Amino acid sequence: MVIGATGSGKSTLARRLSNKLGLKHIELDKLLFDKELERVSDTTFRKRVVSLSKKESWVCDGIFYNIADLLWPKADLILWVGAPLITIYRRVLLRSIYRIITRKTKPGGQRETFRTAFGKDGIVRVVPHIYSNVQREYPKLISELNLENKVIKMKSKKDINNFLEKLSET
Repeated sequence: MVIGATGSGKSTLARRLSNKLGLKHIELDKLLFDKELERVSDTTFRKRVVSLSKKESWVCDGIFYNIADLLWPKADLILWVGAPLITIYRRVLLRSIYRIITRKTKPGGQRETFRTAFGKDGIVRVVPHIYSNVQREYPKLISELNLENKVIKMKSKKDINNFLEKLSET
């Protein structure tokens, strides 16, 4: 399980792990939307996550606190990508501009627009709020679910590359 704030690099790490280990990569963002790209109810989302968690092996990434109780305890390892806020902010800004220009869709299938990126509730404007929530909520959840021994926090590309290198050695 790979967790972290928006723009921290969790999906990139999860894809790399998935490829290295030969496991299915599941982005929770994709479970959050239906075929018409409408957000599903919390009940439907939780049912989708429960179904996913029954599979034997997976690499999953997402930020969602409301399903931590369903997935995190079933993970062999929880990798927390804790990049600094300035790094995250730069990534989200550049990614949003790229998606607007190229019309590339987000993981759930929606198109990024100037409004969804930079509007009142746009991702670029809410990144600091998301980041502070992650910094506050993840330690609580990890403690409440008694998962301290499963969590590895990585704060830089160097930490991630060292982890992947050690994984290759085993």
